Amino acid sequence: MEHERQRAELEKLYGAKFDIAYISGQITDHQKTVQLLEWEIGSGQDADLQHFASETLPTVLDHLQLARDIKAELGKPSDRRRHLGADQEVARRPAASSCFLRASLVASVSR
Repeated sequence: MEHERQRAELEKLYGAKFDIAYISGQITDHQKTVQLLEWEIGSGQDADLQHFASETLPTVLDHLQLARDIKAELGKPSDRRRHLGADQEVARRPAASSCFLRASLVASVSR
């Protein structure tokens, strides 16, 4: 249900606003996953699940850092935006990453 709400909100956004909202959601979801895995490692009762959590946590932490790095980059003006002005650039075309992010969102939700 939460992801359906997020999808509906994202469908209303374009360009840099979409990018920031999408990656912010990814950061939040990865943070929640890290918390769940850490809890399972420290407090879980099932050895197989604890092993899975221990094996999976480094990958999720890597993905979380990548998402944070992407968000930091999205906050920086590109060379073209500095020359044209952010409003002119956004009006001219949606952010290139929006197309990729939107496609990956649709693919992940439809599975």
